[in-house]
Amino acid sequence: MQSKSLPDRPNLEFLKKEAKDLHAAFRKGDPAVLPVLRHLRYLESIPDAELLAPGRIEVSLQHVQSALAMAYGF
Repeated sequence: MQSKSLPDRPNLEFLKKEAKDLHAAFRKGDPAVLPVLRHLRYLESIPDAELLAPGRIEVSLQHVQSALAMAYGF
């Protein structure tokens, strides 16, 4: 999986907002969140359509935060 690059001067508020935005996008079924969510082992084998189907799979904000940290290489 490809890693994301942190901005030159990241701060905690930036990362909190990014995680919240990704979580909201997931809840709307936005496929742009898939590269980040695929860092979570329990979501690796779920087909995209099923993962993005509203209410089908629950992903908490904490899970999105973990996936985002992994996407940044942590």
